Amino acid sequence: MQGVKKPCFQAGQKGPRCEAREKATSGGVLKEYVGARRSSATKQMGLFQQSVMGASQEAPKVLTVLHLIDMLGRGGAERRLINDLKYLDRNRIRSIVCSVSPPQDLADEVEALHVPWHCLDTSTARAPAKRFSRLIALLRKYRVDILHTQLFAAGVYGRLARLLFRRLILVSTLQSSTYEPGTEYHYSAKRRLIDSLMGNWCNDAFVAVSAFVKDSAVRNLRLPDVKITVIPNSVDAEAFQEPDPKVIARKRAEFGILPEDKVLVTVGRLDPAKGHRYLLESLPDVRRFFPKVKLLIVGDGPSRSSLEELGRQTGNGGNVLFSGIRQDVREILSLCDIFVFPTLSEGLPVALLEAMVLKRPCVASRIPPVEEVIQEGVSGFLVPPRSPASLAETIVRLLLNPRQREEVGIRAWETVRERFSARKSTQALQVLYETLAEKHQTSV
Repeated sequence: MQGVKKPCFQAGQKGPRCEAREKATSGGVLKEYVGARRSSATKQMGLFQQSVMGASQEAPKVLTVLHLIDMLGRGGAERRLINDLKYLDRNRIRSIVCSVSPPQDLADEVEALHVPWHCLDTSTARAPAKRFSRLIALLRKYRVDILHTQLFAAGVYGRLARLLFRRLILVSTLQSSTYEPGTEYHYSAKRRLIDSLMGNWCNDAFVAVSAFVKDSAVRNLRLPDVKITVIPNSVDAEAFQEPDPKVIARKRAEFGILPEDKVLVTVGRLDPAKGHRYLLESLPDVRRFFPKVKLLIVGDGPSRSSLEELGRQTGNGGNVLFSGIRQDVREILSLCDIFVFPTLSEGLPVALLEAMVLKRPCVASRIPPVEEVIQEGVSGFLVPPRSPASLAETIVRLLLNPRQREEVGIRAWETVRERFSARKSTQALQVLYETLAEKHQTSV
């Protein structure tokens, strides 16, 4: 037939298409194709498994921690909480803050860190039951892994919650040696019994703010030594800057303090346990050498009226200034020549650390928690508690020696940065959280 092209191979000879088709059907190409596909799939699965395993190793489970505290006032426990929130690794720890009741002075600082916070307070007659109900709702809402309590009321609510959620990890901070015998300021035997029984029964771990606090808890509450980790109170040393002379001058003018006046500052709750009366009683002896010396007392509390009266009785009326609760404590600390801390009972004082990180020479009571901070004659000076004469003698000696004040202030600053940095303390706390989580499969 014309127009039809004849094949270029002879009868019995197979064309290229036929050969390719037969090769494919006989399994040659098909096997090669299937093998290649399987090999590719195996490699992809291996890469996927490696990526999953790598991701699980690089990104461990984020732990949700609810920090439960009595209130958000301006005390040492509250300041420590702010530091913890700032330095906990948010890729590994999710924090929520909850206070049992007002005041909420530091709530703005919590919000500035973008940490959610709640308050359990209710003014009804059934407040305890409603507070507990709200706490349970928060634990369920956030699926909390670790409940970390601070102070007594928070500890009670937290331990009751632990009885309901057996897989919840409970950590409590021991802030002070409140049950230490030999002081008239320790709490009641009833409260001590509650703390001991509930702590032993409910807590997975404790954080003690000093070695002395840990020893006291073991002796007085019979808490297991192995459950208590010492993580000292600390300050955010990186946030403290050299005092601005203009700020100091402005603060002096605010309080009516002349440039030539010597200034003593003390910071703390106005409570008998803080020993303010002994400082006031020491002031007449100091005034014999420095008649215009000023004592600035920062804080408030139940002893304020009696301390004001004592100031008048000792003839210190014009030399003593009561500032009340202040938000500018750092600036006030910056204007002092000496920070005086006549306390009788402490855990590990944050106010003392704040004065030291500002390079202020400190005179404090010789009690065990303070001795963990100050090395006598090197980073500060220690005097016997309840001793106005010793306070006056040490204060006068320092006021007469500006070079010694400067040298001691520098060593105090070095001590805080090396041993009481908030970043280091928070790293230790995070290690504790993660160690506890490894021992528990946590989910409320």
